[in-house]
Amino acid sequence: MKYLLTLVLGTIVSLPLLAMERDRSSIRCDGGHIRHGMDKYQVISRCGDPRAQETISGDDQLKVDKLVYKFKRSPSAPLIIFTFRGGKLINIKESR
Repeated sequence: MKYLLTLVLGTIVSLPLLAMERDRSSIRCDGGHIRHGMDKYQVISRCGDPRAQETISGDDQLKVDKLVYKFKRSPSAPLIIFTFRGGKLINIKESR
């Protein structure tokens, strides 16, 4: 019984955290629809210059790039983080 109570409470507490970030398979920006598999230059041409970008690389690994966008001006609007590996979009994350 104690285990069940702990499991239920842990689930309830973690629900708001799950709502703060979510993975997406596609998203729309002003220039069009963005989806996995597109290359970095297609995303930039459709969405414009990112707010921030980061490049991560290591020995014997494909380069990983991250581009950060905020499509709406509202302070509560989510950040959209595009992750590219070898120049191809592999992840779209919405973060509040």
